[in-house]
Amino acid sequence: MDKYAFFLDIDGTLSSGGFVCDENKEAIKKARALGHKVFINSGRSMGYVPEYVREIDFDGYVVGIGCYVTCGDEQLLSVAIPPEEVAEMLDKFTAEGKTVVLEGETQNFRNKFHDSEDFILLENGDDYLKNHAESRITKFFLPHILSDEEIEKLSERYIVFQHPTYLEYAPKGYSKATGMELILNKCGIPRERCVAIGDSANDIDMLTYAGISVAVGNAQDEVKALCTKITAPAKEGGVGKAICEILGI
Repeated sequence: MDKYAFFLDIDGTLSSGGFVCDENKEAIKKARALGHKVFINSGRSMGYVPEYVREIDFDGYVVGIGCYVTCGDEQLLSVAIPPEEVAEMLDKFTAEGKTVVLEGETQNFRNKFHDSEDFILLENGDDYLKNHAESRITKFFLPHILSDEEIEKLSERYIVFQHPTYLEYAPKGYSKATGMELILNKCGIPRERCVAIGDSANDIDMLTYAGISVAVGNAQDEVKALCTKITAPAKEGGVGKAICEILGI
């Protein structure tokens, strides 16, 4: 039997409202039991993958917009923003009065505009460099809309996604698709049996790369337009339905 590799976005795709439905969990379990591979492919950093996702057994992760890649117990890629750049950007956005989230491989940080138990609070760039420089930061997240000029400046060094209500960026030269390529080469699975399932703009490169692209029913219109299949919305088990349909199980 030909083996497939499935790559699943998290937010708005695998999960909805901080919850993964049983239909999705069962389909993933069945697919893996048959020898197929199922991976997370998310813009979230590894340290920002929620526990309700981690508790599901996957064959690996492509996270941090492709900057951190694992397959089984093997780490295939780990790229971080240099500590000095992290401190520089933290100081810049803090001075501008912006909320900043630093997503890391193991720990997450934010400046002191909003308190949260899920993050380590940072006073400024020096605080990070003196006390947390060993924590590798994969991605910046800002719950803001930046100007075209600001985005153009960031794009000189980073891959940038401006969403309707937030912005995220990570080291340039990596993507969800490059992470998929590493895994497919490692597993010996061809692109034509590679399935990507997503919902938003930062899923477009992985959906375009995949041999079979699937949009959940709640996906943005531009995402639906480029996909070969459209499944049910995330909250109705769209991922599970797509997996079962493609594998005939």
